[in-house]
Amino acid sequence: LLCTPLSSIRTHLDTIAACADRLAANAIVTDVGSTKGEICQHGFLAFPDRGAGSARFVGGHPMAGSERSGLDASDPLLYQSALWVLCPPPGLAPERLEPLRALIAATGARVALLDSGLHDTAVARVSHVPQVLASVLAGWAGAEDRTAESALALAAGGFRDMTRLAM
Repeated sequence: LLCTPLSSIRTHLDTIAACADRLAANAIVTDVGSTKGEICQHGFLAFPDRGAGSARFVGGHPMAGSERSGLDASDPLLYQSALWVLCPPPGLAPERLEPLRALIAATGARVALLDSGLHDTAVARVSHVPQVLASVLAGWAGAEDRTAESALALAAGGFRDMTRLAM
């Protein structure tokens, strides 16, 4: 389960693939990255179907999180009722996902299966674009001009809610 920045997932996949013969039979390698297209393409190539017992890559993205980060921000209920998207390679037998489904269920999350391209398009619409808009709004409201101080002093709940992601 790769829980690293997006920029390093491909390197870790290559490292694990280089010693795939030492993984347990039917091992599933997965990640929690917020984009899936390139990661899945790389992972599917790194862990091809080599017959019975071969390790495989399944892209993953838990739709959970907050504006906080680090160990102090840990939350034992983070995944409770959250949707955890899995992007399996084409043709992967559904039963191969059962151990991963069990792990996800143990966190309190629910599983959804999506094609990696559809995942990326949908997540851009409901997660990535809102993040960008929140950052633009926060930056604009706090810009170095004569209006900023008054604008921030007048900000209320709507502004707080709209800019929480920018934090």
